[in-house]
Amino acid sequence: MVDAANRLHEAGATVVASGNAAAEIEGAAYVLPVPEAPHAILSPLLSVVPGQLFAGALAHAKGLDADYPVGLSKVTRAR
Repeated sequence: MVDAANRLHEAGATVVASGNAAAEIEGAAYVLPVPEAPHAILSPLLSVVPGQLFAGALAHAKGLDADYPVGLSKVTRAR
């Protein structure tokens, strides 16, 4: 992940880091705080909520509706 984040940063992307290793991401514009997990296996789960809150706030700030993303189409067929 560190290598991928570095490549994104070099390409000019805004990097947002989350998780217990977020401090290792050099050039991250934002670091989302994540509480310490009692067991290492739970750490990824604790990154989900801050990531979802960030994505929702970003969509709102851009004037987008997070419940109806552009380009998403759903087809439901009833028989």
